[in-house]
Amino acid sequence: MIYMGAFIIWSILILIVILAIVAIFVTKKGGKAPTDYYSLFVMGITWLPFGIVIKLIDPEVFIGNLFLVLGFIYMVIGLTHKKEWKVNHKSLNKKERKIKLIAVLILGVLVLAGLIVFYLVK
Repeated sequence: MIYMGAFIIWSILILIVILAIVAIFVTKKGGKAPTDYYSLFVMGITWLPFGIVIKLIDPEVFIGNLFLVLGFIYMVIGLTHKKEWKVNHKSLNKKERKIKLIAVLILGVLVLAGLIVFYLVK
């Protein structure tokens, strides 16, 4: 019998490897894109409170410190390059909107499936 925790860990590792391979192929095609400092700032604003909440729930968890520190670093980098923020962040063409919608739907289904599996295993 396979231990469920080991199965989840291996599944996550396989997913990370697949995403890394996809990222390598995508970056080789399009070349290097300019850094979007606004996105770094938004990511920092998101990760900082997430790290604080994790630290409040369980102070012994290392991931809380990681989110807290990375969130702060991303926020500071984004703020120091505020003059380089792009003017319009909301303009997406039809293809980009469709891709974004598909990505959000896939992520929503994965989160729902994860919650269902979590409660079924529990």
